Amino acid sequence: MTRIGVVSDTHNYVDPKLAELFAGVDHILHAGDIGQPRVIRELEQLAPVTAVAGNTDDPMFGFRLVELVEVAGKFITLPIRSLDKITVCRAREILVSQNDRLHLKANRTLTNGGRVTNGELVTIKAVRHGGDIELTDGRVLDHSYREFLPGYAVTSYGSQGKTVDHVLFSDSTIKAATNAQQWYVTISRGRRGVHIFTPDAEQLRENVVRSGHRPLAFEFGNTFHRQPGVMLWDKMHGYLLRFGAQVADTFCRLKKQTLKQNQKHELKSNRMLVD
Repeated sequence: MTRIGVVSDTHNYVDPKLAELFAGVDHILHAGDIGQPRVIRELEQLAPVTAVAGNTDDPMFGFRLVELVEVAGKFITLPIRSLDKITVCRAREILVSQNDRLHLKANRTLTNGGRVTNGELVTIKAVRHGGDIELTDGRVLDHSYREFLPGYAVTSYGSQGKTVDHVLFSDSTIKAATNAQQWYVTISRGRRGVHIFTPDAEQLRENVVRSGHRPLAFEFGNTFHRQPGVMLWDKMHGYLLRFGAQVADTFCRLKKQTLKQNQKHELKSNRMLVD
């Protein structure tokens, strides 16, 4: 079985953890926003690499905007702007019948002109000969639409915006999967009640009080401490190098220019007050 490692948005920084994560892979796919060519050279030490350019990649580096994609045993060229039209699914066989619920997993305009949206929960009215699936709301999933799962359980993320009478919550006990924000979304879906199933109640209590807040860039400024003769932007330069030397140099230079202009303005204002 071929093992493929997928990475993107390295922005000129190769995380040391990739060596462990990609150990033993046969090929690496880089989906764009690479940075400088040295990123590809470092990844090639782990496995052969296929990469496409992202919207932040400099054309001078020659990263391709068109890539080869294998479809039904044949290779076709595909513009990068069309990559968002590709749906990657794992094929599995499931039995469906009248009154079954389905969880749709892809946006599509159906052959009969109707539209379906990723995340919809629908009910089957009938399964036609040839594979078309008629829904209770009148729409028909043609035989080519197979991006769906049984619709009896969804993730808390997928349940956002939905309201039901009762919620059955199955806790995974994995710390990364449960936090205060996810917990709020889960328990606020039910009008009448919530039933919780967990193998570890103590771990669940600990997880639901943990914040899932993701720090903003400016919040990291509190971790920087000024040193005599060393400006804040000089210290941040090293952190910004992951986005490329040109980006780091330009950002710090503009910040220093803005600081000097503000200092000149303050000095002029003080002189006017003294006069």
